[in-house]
Amino acid sequence: MKRSIRWLSLMLVSACATQIEPVSLPGFSEFEALRRAEMIERVRTFVEIAARDDAWDVSVRSQDAASAGREDLHLKINRPHYQPDRHVCQAGESGSALDEIVTRADSHSLIIINEHHAEPRHRIFISELAARLRRKGFTHYAAEAFASTGIEGTGYPQTGDGYYTSEPMMARSVYRLRQLGYELVAYEARQDQFDPFEKDAEKQIRDREEAQALNLMEAVLGKAPDTKILVHVGHGHAAEFTPSYPGAIPWMAARLKEKSGIDPLTIDLTMCRSEGDAPIFSIQAITPDGMPIGKATDYLVGFPAKTFERGRPAYRRVLGDRFVEVPGSLQSQIGPIMIEARPLGASLEQSPIERLVLLPGDDIPLLLPQGEWSLVRIDETGAVTARAEVLVE
Repeated sequence: MKRSIRWLSLMLVSACATQIEPVSLPGFSEFEALRRAEMIERVRTFVEIAARDDAWDVSVRSQDAASAGREDLHLKINRPHYQPDRHVCQAGESGSALDEIVTRADSHSLIIINEHHAEPRHRIFISELAARLRRKGFTHYAAEAFASTGIEGTGYPQTGDGYYTSEPMMARSVYRLRQLGYELVAYEARQDQFDPFEKDAEKQIRDREEAQALNLMEAVLGKAPDTKILVHVGHGHAAEFTPSYPGAIPWMAARLKEKSGIDPLTIDLTMCRSEGDAPIFSIQAITPDGMPIGKATDYLVGFPAKTFERGRPAYRRVLGDRFVEVPGSLQSQIGPIMIEARPLGASLEQSPIERLVLLPGDDIPLLLPQGEWSLVRIDETGAVTARAEVLVE
């Protein structure tokens, strides 16, 4: 298909000027503006801060870098506590990872699958799995990403629907699942169930895992245990099997299994990598020195190493996204900026389908699917300073 890009209209701020003055445009709420300013700052300082021995800070910054379209920055550090693929997935079945999971879904009504929060491609994989499961009668999709107050409406997620729903690949996934007719379920622990500032780390974990399992029971499985449901969690919440050592804490999947009496099909996407060029389905992860690693889920899926072109991950191009140069009217010669893309006419309350933080000197394109898109430029304070529209054919 012929590919072309046509600029429809631009709210001009001179790209030739040595300094671009902010213009008065409708913007985000104070909270959302602060969130974007924080994300820009975290991307700007990612490599410097990631060198410190602070696993929490590295984790948060790696998530923000991915959400800001800068997965390329992950290549600049080697920190095992943020990397999802430091071990190798032992070769398993010969079929594709999706095929293997879908085949096993025939004997399960509850599937629990996790993601690494700094890996948007995990969300794409889970979205594709959900589409395949829909044809097998799955009707409900529950996600840690959704705010505990619930998620309603149609189309793309909106501000307030959840922390991770503002990430572009998650926003696209939510949109797709809604089009497929899934009922979306929020199950995250509420403030009356879980204190995120609890100083006792063990109590904090227990309270949250218990609340998540209880909420899934209350929302779906306690009322309709035969419901076919896909539960999308982060990291260890998918752990169905609890280690036998004293003091081991059962995670959400284990608690839900006990409360519901349902044996879930549990899948871990975070433990190991594929050494091939496609996701691999496996039952065992192996350390770099060849030692098997104990697993807490039924199966594992490993992803191949990411490749990049012009700073953008190749898997996005496989999806059909196309390189689109940032319009000159949105470029800035001072300080870092953020570009966000939404369908024409969409409110800024809607999660973007693309986001890219550009640091001074970067020459990195947007990645957009076919369609007409509204672009905004956001400065370091979170203010919207320019707009443009683009058609990708």
